[in-house]
Amino acid sequence: MLRSLLVLAAFSATAAAQFPGPFRALSTTYDGSLVYFTSDLKLKGTDQSRHGKIFVADENGVRLFRSRPKVIPPDPPITGCNLGPYFDYFGTDVSGDGRVVAGYVFRSWTGYCTHYLAAATDLITPAGETDTPGIVRLSPNGRYAFAALEHGATLTDLETGAVTPVRVPASPYGIGGIGVSRTVANDGTAVFLVNWALVIARANGDVETVAARFPAEGGIDAAASTVVYATALASTDSEIIPPRLVALDVRSRTEVELAKGGADTFSMSDDGRRVAYVQAGRLYVVNTDGSGVRAVTDATVKLTGAVLSGNGKVAYATTGAGGLIKVDVEAAVWKEIIGPTPYLDPRLSVADAGMAFTVIGTGLSDTFQRASPPLNTWLGNVTMWIGERKVPVLEVAPDHVRFLVPWDVPAGPNTVFAEVSGGGHSMFEGSTGALTISTTPRTGAIFHEDWQRTYTGPVRAGEILHVYAIGLGPVLPEVPAGQLAPSAEPLARLAQPLVCPDADVLYAGLAPGALERVYQVDIRLNRTGYHLFQCTSGGKPSLALTLNVVP
Repeated sequence: MLRSLLVLAAFSATAAAQFPGPFRALSTTYDGSLVYFTSDLKLKGTDQSRHGKIFVADENGVRLFRSRPKVIPPDPPITGCNLGPYFDYFGTDVSGDGRVVAGYVFRSWTGYCTHYLAAATDLITPAGETDTPGIVRLSPNGRYAFAALEHGATLTDLETGAVTPVRVPASPYGIGGIGVSRTVANDGTAVFLVNWALVIARANGDVETVAARFPAEGGIDAAASTVVYATALASTDSEIIPPRLVALDVRSRTEVELAKGGADTFSMSDDGRRVAYVQAGRLYVVNTDGSGVRAVTDATVKLTGAVLSGNGKVAYATTGAGGLIKVDVEAAVWKEIIGPTPYLDPRLSVADAGMAFTVIGTGLSDTFQRASPPLNTWLGNVTMWIGERKVPVLEVAPDHVRFLVPWDVPAGPNTVFAEVSGGGHSMFEGSTGALTISTTPRTGAIFHEDWQRTYTGPVRAGEILHVYAIGLGPVLPEVPAGQLAPSAEPLARLAQPLVCPDADVLYAGLAPGALERVYQVDIRLNRTGYHLFQCTSGGKPSLALTLNVVP
């Protein structure tokens, strides 16, 4: 049985996720003078939006290239299923001369649909700007546009306007395996993945399947003579198959292994002679005949992705600290274009009030640090905010912050912000994360009277159960967030007594010595049978226990 250990992403997801952090989906011109990327950050001192935009940068600075207003679909949804408005750029592609730019956007589906988001392209040419379905990749010369659609693909000649359907093998998964490197050659030949196979589709309609083992991503040179592909880590019943980076001569079908251990990302020069790839945080270059492999960055900077210019002399790379660098590939030296930029993952998360929560990101700290109680609202150079409130920080690292969510924070949507002092001097403002807070009471672990066994079956009448819970409300004396609950009298008992019918509540308050807002309820049950014990505090439902009590 074959088991793939790497799930191949559809193209839209691949393009968006190639470069984790604030600066994503790099693309560059032939000479490497310009780099395009997307970000949901905004330049300092501007009123730019906080959703995805396209920026362009060179050694002189960064400027906004494209942005569109974020439009929320109508609520309640309209009848039927329709494509809604554009609202978020998540990737880019640019022709070698910079005259044609493809900006990928998410479109929302409105109405009663099984879809939530659809990918489309804002195609920008000297003739104007066009909204185009699917994800469009450009040939180096800017003549051809290959569009990966939900089902199938098209090839457009941007000089004549002719649109040709591409014969794509039937697949329930759609087209995938399209990453950083060029996908379309100057004659319209395209390379992509369908049904876990590498496919070469020519402009005349010919389609070939390459005998590649576990391909995950592919790229093609301008002359359609060389294909480079990365394979996925996989296993069979008898062996583990490590990832590889491979160059394929299209005519002879001969292969050369370029990098054992595969590549996080790779990018090929237009002439098909050189490949740049990121492996274990460093940038390497290698000739497609397998010679000349060398590292062009050192351990002083950790990279998350890179793109090589068409002439093979310049690379742009994103860093683990949330920055962007330009690399002189020949001299193996680099310079900073954008300094370390604090960035939080913008995806919506859900946290319980009073409990610890971790948000991931980049550029948050130079080192790993963990605090001991009592906690401050800062640790190292990081101060953590929920809305307008500073919150206690448990742990910081370059890629995450762990903090306590105050027990009395309002329920529902909240913003999270990491204020990072010192470090790099980015021209972008740090980002906010989205956090939905739950204040609903919830029961956790239950222990028998001896504390040695967790409750899994019946409990004896008259036995004391120790119940842990969250969300039970204020206590007296109140314990400031970030401090341990008292372990001796006066214990922090519920401000409103807990009342449980057919049971005696012996203790209800913060668990002694707890840092998080964990409550402990010691309860003796008097009623036999299988029952729901609904407890109240201050007359409101507070704690619900379904237990089997035997004589």
